[in-house]
Formats: sequence, C-alpha cells, structure tokens
Amino acid sequence: MTPTLLLVEAVAPQPSWAGVLGAFASVLTAVALIIGGMATYRKAGRVEKKVDHASEQIGEVHVIVNQRFTDLENYVQALIRRLEVAGIDVPEDQSKGGQPR
Repeated sequence: MTPTLLLVEAVAPQPSWAGVLGAFASVLTAVALIIGGMATYRKAGRVEKKVDHASEQIGEVHVIVNQRFTDLENYVQALIRRLEVAGIDVPEDQSKGGQPR
C-alpha cells in the first residue's frame, strides 16, 4: 500500500451580511460612547467651576458674618464696661459660648 497524500485547500471564510452589520454596529457604538464620554467630561468641568464659585461666595459670607459677630462682641463688652463704671451690677454670661470677663 502506498501512502496517499491528501491535500486540503484552505478556504477563506466569506463575509456574511450578519457579520458586516455586527461590525458596523460595533463601530457606531464605539463612536457614541466616545461622544458621550466627551460630553460628560465637559459637563463635569462646568459643575466644578460652579462649585468653586459657590465656595468663594460662601467664604465671603463667612468673613462678613464673623466680622459682624466680632463687632457685636466688642459692643457688648463696651456696654458692660459702661454699666460697671456707672455702678450697675452686670450678671455673668449664661450662654454656652460666653467668655468670662
């Protein structure tokens, strides 16, 4: 018996419409994801700027409130000194945050 050589011809797969449509859908999905990602990134930047601006405004308000509180404390201390000079007994501050004289 003589050995026979079996030659098999390699056949390239033929593209199908389903494969072509699947590849096209994949490309469209990738493009949509890239566009959506860029839009989200830009929106996040705008939100960050708004937060920074709000933080600046909050800081300005704190400066105003703190100054008003300091002014009020100074005014109360001046009134207490005047009352004491006039001989009027001034009661101790009963508030939690009161400072001893």
